[in-house]
Amino acid sequence: MTRSERISAIIEQRQPLATRIKSAIGNLEILRDALGRIEAKWGELLQKINEDGIEKLIIFGLS
Repeated sequence: MTRSERISAIIEQRQPLATRIKSAIGNLEILRDALGRIEAKWGELLQKINEDGIEKLIIFGLS
């Protein structure tokens, strides 16, 4: 087997791994985006809790 044939054989053997790695990278990007949206919603929720808490303190005259 020549050098170029060996290289071609190695690349062909590695192709399924490359496909799985690309799939994993895609899944990680989806997860990153989802976590970013969760983080944004978490920040909104904390802000809402803080605003509601302040409003309640004002209503009860504790500010």
